[in-house]
Amino acid sequence: MQGSNAFDDMNDMIGRVGSVNASNNQFTLQFVLGPPSMTIGVDNNTTFEDFDTIGNPNTLAGMAAGQIVEVNMQLMGGGTLHATKVRFENNNAQELDGMIVAINSSTQFDMIVTNMAPAVQGVNIGDLMRMNLQAGTSFDIDDHDMPVTGMSFAGASDLMVGQVVQMEPLSAPSAGTPPQINVNHVRLMKAWFTANVASKIDASTFTVNNLPGMFAPAGINAVKIVTSSGTEFENISGVAALNVGDTVSLRGPMFMASGNPTMI
Repeated sequence: MQGSNAFDDMNDMIGRVGSVNASNNQFTLQFVLGPPSMTIGVDNNTTFEDFDTIGNPNTLAGMAAGQIVEVNMQLMGGGTLHATKVRFENNNAQELDGMIVAINSSTQFDMIVTNMAPAVQGVNIGDLMRMNLQAGTSFDIDDHDMPVTGMSFAGASDLMVGQVVQMEPLSAPSAGTPPQINVNHVRLMKAWFTANVASKIDASTFTVNNLPGMFAPAGINAVKIVTSSGTEFENISGVAALNVGDTVSLRGPMFMASGNPTMI
């Protein structure tokens, strides 16, 4: 943490490295939507992850133009950006993120595109896309910042409406309503939504209802929220300070745990 000089956190920002300036401890990150490029600084407190999977050091020296990376950063005093974590994703392969809005079958689901890096031809942020799972599709969890235990995301039966997932398209979208894309890897990311506190179960667990509209058609009327020592609370001291009826914004990976939706 950068102390009182940090104004805001921006986490899980996925983009393509535009350039690396080692002499100034900076790199640029390019996006499909929003600002075309951001200049981000690093220091000895920045954590680098997974660059060693391609034989590079887990330092700024391991970064190169064209890489797709995931960055946690802070907006600092004076308007500068500082990276607290930089994780290597791939070498210029396409990544597509989206929120699941319908499960059609054990091999197909629909999602709204929320992010991509770099641009995927024929796909725009906000598009409804149909994802076709190929034989042998692998499943994993993006849990680098908050290790998850006791939850399953190992196959199509663990998919649910409201989850945010990341994939690498195997092909360009095929024509259709909605357009379809084939994938063979699904990674569970952190979902987000706003709801109301429905009940308090214990000192670290509560339920929420009045969910966004996509949940009701899927038969989901409530979600259990499980907090831990790693949970960040803003404008509230913790679960004990919540009251039934409070409006809360939530962010974390979401699972079908014993048939009940649970966000960690």
